[in-house]
Amino acid sequence: MIRAVIFDLWDTLIYSEAGNPVQKARELLGYDKSFEEFMAKFQSSLMTRQFPSFKAAFAYVCGEFGVSDASVEEKLASIWEENVRKVRLFPETREVLHKLKEKRYKLGIVSNGYAGAHSMIKGLGIYDCFDAVIVSCDIGLVKPDPRIYRTALERLGVTAEQAVMVGDRIADDIEGAGKAGIRGVLVDRQGRSDYYPKMFSLRETVLFLPYSPQS
Repeated sequence: MIRAVIFDLWDTLIYSEAGNPVQKARELLGYDKSFEEFMAKFQSSLMTRQFPSFKAAFAYVCGEFGVSDASVEEKLASIWEENVRKVRLFPETREVLHKLKEKRYKLGIVSNGYAGAHSMIKGLGIYDCFDAVIVSCDIGLVKPDPRIYRTALERLGVTAEQAVMVGDRIADDIEGAGKAGIRGVLVDRQGRSDYYPKMFSLRETVLFLPYSPQS
């Protein structure tokens, strides 16, 4: 019996009205192989280290790549700061979380995220809905590493068979959870994937889990 629902964060529960920050960074810096390497280093560093700010993260990566122009750090940091500043809940997110809590499911988040993720979730008013919030930078593990999912299971107090993972990325969310023995359900709002099982809206989570774990 399913007793816990684990959610991805970005593009599953929340999105940003600012658009894609990587695309904006590409427009700023230009596209080439070194840009891809730079962004890969930034994202992996941000997700596995405790940086106090985006600027500090970019300063670290710029140092690694020998970029000495401080204005580049500031411009890149401003792109990511805007991305977080304009973060929004999907219209159905709050409703779905509250209904699942009413049914007494344990809820968790597993996110490849940065040090400010906890405060961002609190600012959106949904932090108290969750029994466990696992952010990659807190434990130095990133999806699809199955160990990050096992950490979530441990904190939720359930087995893999008692949990389901809901996310929008097949590799990170569905296959990663699967390696930990957790069933995954894809959120495919645009209908772009042939993967099943999938949902076109978070509201289908409530239909997918119609009964209380105690029933």
